Amino acid sequence: MRLALKVFLAITLSIVLIASVAMIYFFVVTGGVVLDIEKLKKTDGNMTIYDDSLAVVELQSNNGGYIEANELSETTKNAFISIEDKRFYSHGGIDTKRLIGALLKNVTSFSFKEGASTISQQLIKNTHLSSEKTINRKLKEIRLASKLEKKFEKDEIFEMYVNTIYFGHSIFGIENAAKFYFNKGAADLDIAESATLAGLLKSPNNYSPFKDSEKCLKRRNTVLSAMLEQGKISQNDYNNAKSQQLPVAPSNEYALKSYAQQVYCELDDIRANLDIESFNNCKVFTYLNTEMQNQIENFRTSGLDKSVVIIDNNTCGISAFCSTIGNANRLPASTIKPLLVYAPALESGNISPATRILDEKISFGNYSPANYNNEYSGYVSAREALAGSSNVIAVKLLNEIGIEKAVEYLNKVNLRINDEDKSLALALGGMKQGFSLKDLCGGYSVFANQGEFNKPSFVKEIINEKGKSIYRHEKVEEKVFSEETCYLINDMLRYTAKNGTARKLKSLDFDVCAKTGTNGNEKGNYDAYTVGYTSNHTVGVWLGKADNTPVDVLGGREPCEILYDVFKSLYKEKKPSNFSRPEGIVEYALDKISYNDDNDLILADYNAPDIYKYTDIFNKAYAPKRQSTRFTSPKITANIELDESVKLYISGDKNSYIVVKKYHNNKEELIYEGRLKKFLNDKKLERNTEYIYSVTPYYKIYNEIIYGETVFLNKIKTPPEQKEKFTDENIDDFRWWEE
Repeated sequence: MRLALKVFLAITLSIVLIASVAMIYFFVVTGGVVLDIEKLKKTDGNMTIYDDSLAVVELQSNNGGYIEANELSETTKNAFISIEDKRFYSHGGIDTKRLIGALLKNVTSFSFKEGASTISQQLIKNTHLSSEKTINRKLKEIRLASKLEKKFEKDEIFEMYVNTIYFGHSIFGIENAAKFYFNKGAADLDIAESATLAGLLKSPNNYSPFKDSEKCLKRRNTVLSAMLEQGKISQNDYNNAKSQQLPVAPSNEYALKSYAQQVYCELDDIRANLDIESFNNCKVFTYLNTEMQNQIENFRTSGLDKSVVIIDNNTCGISAFCSTIGNANRLPASTIKPLLVYAPALESGNISPATRILDEKISFGNYSPANYNNEYSGYVSAREALAGSSNVIAVKLLNEIGIEKAVEYLNKVNLRINDEDKSLALALGGMKQGFSLKDLCGGYSVFANQGEFNKPSFVKEIINEKGKSIYRHEKVEEKVFSEETCYLINDMLRYTAKNGTARKLKSLDFDVCAKTGTNGNEKGNYDAYTVGYTSNHTVGVWLGKADNTPVDVLGGREPCEILYDVFKSLYKEKKPSNFSRPEGIVEYALDKISYNDDNDLILADYNAPDIYKYTDIFNKAYAPKRQSTRFTSPKITANIELDESVKLYISGDKNSYIVVKKYHNNKEELIYEGRLKKFLNDKKLERNTEYIYSVTPYYKIYNEIIYGETVFLNKIKTPPEQKEKFTDENIDDFRWWEE
């Protein structure tokens, strides 16, 4: 008994000692913290945005838009409380049960991920403390939350909370958030909208419907499930709210400031990386070209939604951005082909621009790609296939390269593909979610930058209120394609802008590369693109409807016309320089006859006339090595038959010439001279005579004749004279040619 008593006393004493030390530590750490009433009702301050000429273009202020708690519906209140702090009205600022659970999870996972913050704690953290995850900060948060609960009623705390909380896109407070996301006041939010806003709080940077609609939808439905489980909504309310669509773009008031909204969106990412709570009173310097921004905002699109992006290739800064659908993802259609198919095929040496590929109706298992209007062109070059946007050839090339290998290139330019999208339909832009126009143009900019990719940025630099630079955009380049591949794809897309689907740009008198794309079906089209670039800028134009209503619009039509106007304005004073050719690019003349007749890439004979040459450019590492001797040494093959006459069968180049002779009784006789004939018939024969025939091929090259090797055919002999006179009855006896 005495031993047990001693153990009990030792344990009790240890617990008391540990508790005393913890209590002393708690009061030492939190002794100086003060609850500042003014901070509790203060939203983020002003942030000034500058364009590339250092002119002020946008002043972001969240000091307005305050709403009282009694103006909010019970549903809206319950959405936040259900997911953030379900025991809000029963605890004293600290949810002990939740705190112990989080502590156990942190201990077992050796991390500090679980915070278990109540609404009171979140309000304190957002208004009084930093977002660093340390024990000292947590202790201060707990102390101040307790003081907060003693000072204010629960509804007052909730009111201050929803008016100061961050909702993403540089939006603070529920009133501002309701206007931004739903174009209505917070008092008018319905169940689904309330759940959407409540769902954002866990990570506004990740759950914004304008950044990742799929994540946002899952998070909203999680909130709705919590409300249902806690009896805050009925099953019918839950079903109706769950079926409601998410917003696809900021409200009209904010959409007019689309460049600024993209800046705010990017600031969210920067904020997360720097672990900064806000950019209060900061100066934000951007790459905005105000003149171009005004122009693209004023483009008329006949009731269509639009997105236009202009990227400066040198800085990888976004010079202008205008979108009525925000940064929403759309299916890329054929604009994906250069990035996913043609550039990887060039990089691996599978093709050159001159490679001829059969454009035909074909199936790959159960998948049968079809060209526009079901038109197929037979054998065409890769250059022509890209310019004409052949679907079949794009799928053939993807099948040859391999889907996984092709997708690796997309990943390198920040275009992510889900596993379920990895099929041959990807070559035509067939995928579930698609890309934003900004990201798509970022991918294209790699071609203008000699294969180096750098993620495009709106923000150049951020200066805090003390005048210190806390962020500067640095180019972090990743090598994706070789310079040779980029020059070849540029040349192919130049051809597309002159002779292909983007030929509305052909009158521009400087190097411009472009690709169009149209996504649609028998009901109409949903997405129409033209993406183009010069050595200086990459520009993308998208037209369609935000709600996917089918429209009568084509990538090579209206978007191409807008792109033309953008380039004319960009270069009204100075034209961009042409793309410089790398040393690894060579220009070779191919044997045109082999190219057209046999789809074979063979270097032209040195003696070939120009009319028999096809010239194109190649990556020297993968250029043709075989050399034709067609004109240096013309060749033919010939066979001979004897029946009632001598028949000659001749094979060779249809563009060559031949000399045919026969020899008999020490005499030489010309049978034929001229353009190659596949068949000759000689009936001028004598009985009992030996004949030898020869065929000599040659070419006429300007004023010179080049002869090939003479072919001598097998000797033949006609039968002797018949003395007996033949009649109709014995005529078969006189068919000497059949003996």
